[in-house]
Amino acid sequence: MALDVVIGGLVGGSAIVLGWMRIKAFRTYLRNLRQVDELETALREARELAAGPSPYRVATEADRALVARLATADDETRLAAFGFTLLGDLVIQGDGRAPSAIVRALVDRGSTTAAYFTSSRATTTLTLASYPGGDLFTTRRSLHDGLADPAFVHRQTRALDVPLATLLVDHERFAPHEARIRFATLDELVAVIAANHARVASWRLAQPPDELLDADLRGVLGDHYAKHGKAWARRLRGELPAATLRRK
Repeated sequence: MALDVVIGGLVGGSAIVLGWMRIKAFRTYLRNLRQVDELETALREARELAAGPSPYRVATEADRALVARLATADDETRLAAFGFTLLGDLVIQGDGRAPSAIVRALVDRGSTTAAYFTSSRATTTLTLASYPGGDLFTTRRSLHDGLADPAFVHRQTRALDVPLATLLVDHERFAPHEARIRFATLDELVAVIAANHARVASWRLAQPPDELLDADLRGVLGDHYAKHGKAWARRLRGELPAATLRRK
């Protein structure tokens, strides 16, 4: 549901990194080296989370520092005007890992569309999601795609400044209304998310590793894939020394 958002902020912030061979200023170069490492870490973590057990859990009092990062009051008020109500907060956290993101979940009047505010690092992204027939349809404010998706996951992205009303209309046109799964409580929503995650994880585990890595990189790197995809694939397979991606 939100794993693509976990790396979304880094992908956006790392666009200049993908042109490291043109970097001249030493300070900029050092900063971009750190961004390359951060992007690699985020990619590895997102791929591990996507192929493992569901990393979504209900937030507790111990997560109050994470919850405080969700400065979404204004957006929640706007969604309330369209009939959305708060369900609660979720944490994305893999086994043995620190939390990757915090997610605030709201639901529409019909209890069939969720609005997720996902905060990862300094980035908060709004995603609308519906689950017709157990499939997943999402509409998100974003400039980037995420990891590769199976045929039962359908995503559309919109500009970061698209009005909320337009985003809602676009999602309703995009996601089929027939057989949408209903969820009126946070626990019911967590169950829906977990079931979808299990389907995605099974699909990913069934794919040829090299083909899946290539598809993931195409989604994450976007227009930069043609120039840098093969180098990133070798790096993520452990075949390429880090210094190779750090040359000017």
